[in-house]
Amino acid sequence: MLPFRPEMREVLEENDGMREHMSTYGSTLQVAYFILGVRAQGLAAGPMAGFDGEAIDREFFADGRYRTNLVVNIGHPGEDPWFGRLPRLDADEVLTWA
Repeated sequence: MLPFRPEMREVLEENDGMREHMSTYGSTLQVAYFILGVRAQGLAAGPMAGFDGEAIDREFFADGRYRTNLVVNIGHPGEDPWFGRLPRLDADEVLTWA
């Protein structure tokens, strides 16, 4: 686990909430690196949220060892897939200085 902090194994075994939080945070960071790598190869990557993760887990990870964090569509972009930046609010419309 952590060679320089072997006591963390015991801490994490006893604290489901901490373990869950750390694993979700770490896996989300890995997803970001994965998306960057996919895009660096010239492919399009479309991350999606709002899906039924439990259904995906039942279908593909029935043994319970893995859980879905995010679904990513990967492929070659279509012809002229990109568009300009959408309008944004000005800072003075959304910021209040105290």
